[in-house]
Parts: sequence; structure tokens; C-alpha cells
Amino acid sequence: MGFLDKETFETYISVVAQTLSTERSRTWWDSYKNSGIFDPEFIELVESILTNSNNYDLRQHIESL
Repeated sequence: MGFLDKETFETYISVVAQTLSTERSRTWWDSYKNSGIFDPEFIELVESILTNSNNYDLRQHIESL
């Protein structure tokens, strides 16, 4: 919609892969993505991010802190 410039949007949306990196959150996403809560374009974007991103291990990141 043009509210954010491309660089800012990409920074914010990169959190999606991190957030959905755990089995629990991925199960949540798989259950709710087609529930009518999310726009089809957002679902497509998230699926693309998850398919094309490196496996991010949130647990490993937290344990390393």
C-alpha cells in the first residue's frame, strides 16, 4: 500500500522467518494461514519467505545470547 519504503518493509518482514522458525509457531501458521484472518497476498509472501529463507533456529539464537 506504500506506507513503508521497500528497505523498511524488507527489514520488518524478515522477522517472519525468525518468528515462524520453531515447530510450534510453524504449526500455528499452518493452522491459521487459511482461516480468513490473513490476506491471500500476505499468505503468499510468507510462504515465499519460508520457502526461500535459510533455516533460522530461534532456539539456537536465544541460547547463544
